[in-house]
Amino acid sequence: MQVVSVAHHSCDLISFTGAPNVALDVTQNPGGVSIRVERTDPATHEVTLGPVLMTLEEWNWGHSGTPVAGDGSVWVYGYDANASQLLELSATTGRLEHRFRLDAGLVPDPAVNSDGFWIDADGVWAGAKCSAACALYHIGPGSDRISVALRAGIADQWFVASGNGVFADVMTQVKGGIAQTIWRLDGGTAHRIYATPADLLPAPNFDPGYVAIGTAQGGLYTLSELASRGHTPAAIGECKSGTPVRVVRIDLNTGKQSYVATLPQAVLARDCSGNWLLDGQAAVHNGSMYLPRCKPSEESRRRPLRPTTDRPREEGQLFRKR
Repeated sequence: MQVVSVAHHSCDLISFTGAPNVALDVTQNPGGVSIRVERTDPATHEVTLGPVLMTLEEWNWGHSGTPVAGDGSVWVYGYDANASQLLELSATTGRLEHRFRLDAGLVPDPAVNSDGFWIDADGVWAGAKCSAACALYHIGPGSDRISVALRAGIADQWFVASGNGVFADVMTQVKGGIAQTIWRLDGGTAHRIYATPADLLPAPNFDPGYVAIGTAQGGLYTLSELASRGHTPAAIGECKSGTPVRVVRIDLNTGKQSYVATLPQAVLARDCSGNWLLDGQAAVHNGSMYLPRCKPSEESRRRPLRPTTDRPREEGQLFRKR
């Protein structure tokens, strides 16, 4: 036996189900975080590391959102207060296809469907809201132009794309508070199909917000702690202490929500100590939702878990367990 080749693999490697031979090498250097493509030759399995495509300060990279893959491309957004940019890479070769100048703010939500690439400006994950109507940016398949598909709302709590639809929990400033609705937008022009009131969902919350997981076909799932005959509170961060924590299903054909299960009190205390769903806390597979049962520490009972930026977006992919 002899060593015929040596392949280098970074400890910080981002892989994609939609690009099995392409990954992002994320390396911390004295000058910041450098982003390169690592490609595996499907025939020889030889691994090659490409040139540095982008270098960002560590804080900026941590607030750039999660790279996504789909429809033949890998999309990487890099936040920089002076010059944010968006990279489009070939999902097959890793080659840089386009470099866009785009200011989508902190921790935007990127997604890909059959109508191309989408990214919303200043998602709720940044802990802030848009100063005016938020922009939804779009790049059509094979296009080298960014367009603003629409401007609406002051923030969204989650944002997913599948098929030819885009779905989001949109918050809109109204007299006396905030209106929270589930939107479906279809086609490359983002034509609005419905705006359904969010009757059973967690209240608007700009830090850290909540997530809904699942697929467009099977629906999305999340957690909610409202009164028995409750509705989504109008005030940010409200919760009805002492009431059950329920699993809510969102039907993406209509945007309507329904209770599908109640969590035992032994699993989650009914004390409004952060009983909304965050990334990595659950998974949906074959129509079932999985919630790891852990005994929380006293410190974790007093504060909600904070979101991470490693949010997988490929449809049907399981979320990481914390």
